[in-house]
Amino acid sequence: MNIADFTSGRPEDRYRYKAFLPERICHEWVIADPELSELLGRADRALGELNAFAQLIPDIEFFIRMYVAKEAMHSCRIEGTQTNIEDAFKDTDDLDPEERDEWAEVQNYISAFNFAIEALEKLPLSNRLLRQTHEILISGVRGEHKQPGQFRKSQNWIGVSFKNAVFIPPHHDHVPDQMGDLEAFLHADNIYVHPLVRIAIGHYQFETIHPFLDGNGRLGRLMIWELYTKVTSWLRIDFTGRRSGQRQRSSPCRCANPGRLVMFAPSAGRFSRALALKLCC
Repeated sequence: MNIADFTSGRPEDRYRYKAFLPERICHEWVIADPELSELLGRADRALGELNAFAQLIPDIEFFIRMYVAKEAMHSCRIEGTQTNIEDAFKDTDDLDPEERDEWAEVQNYISAFNFAIEALEKLPLSNRLLRQTHEILISGVRGEHKQPGQFRKSQNWIGVSFKNAVFIPPHHDHVPDQMGDLEAFLHADNIYVHPLVRIAIGHYQFETIHPFLDGNGRLGRLMIWELYTKVTSWLRIDFTGRRSGQRQRSSPCRCANPGRLVMFAPSAGRFSRALALKLCC
């Protein structure tokens, strides 16, 4: 399929509401857009330069720890957490009581990030790993009562209320099958697609499925970095430093329909272009 012709899905009638049912993504993808192809080439070169600079850092492990903390802070801030980078390195006893809950969310993100990167040395990026990472991410913090580590078994939505939802993900009956298709796409060796495009499509599909009751945004952003570690094998670049010694502006476009359903209907090519530009700049 030409990436420019991708149709994200369709509304599905449920009892008294419409949910969005995504199209499957585990199939061939063709990029016929010259601009996107050129951007992907520039992104590949930028990744190579980044790997070269990584060899010059005296203490790569220290740099990685600092960067993970910064990523955790920014990702949690998107969800409303106000912990700053200095607080992230404090002990809980050094914090005011009202700061500890938000501090714990950042610490969970750091723990989940480190767990996932280390687990990828033994496990593939799979639904099993995503569930395990999710359990670490929201245990003991906001969302801890929303089935940590388990795909949802009820309908969720994005918005202030179900009635006024801006987006209603697929019904929970579809989640296992949809996540299975996503997992198959991430590991399909017979599907030849640029690694950055695979990352963009995979992240988009995960957020559209919204497989958990809470923590989908945080886990989705963390999932991008998990996918990057797979890109290192494709591009022979070591991002993690394990061997070499927002809001994320990837939100899908939305278009409303008369039934108050607002569908995620992005151009996958636009998503990939944004990701490539992010790496080139």
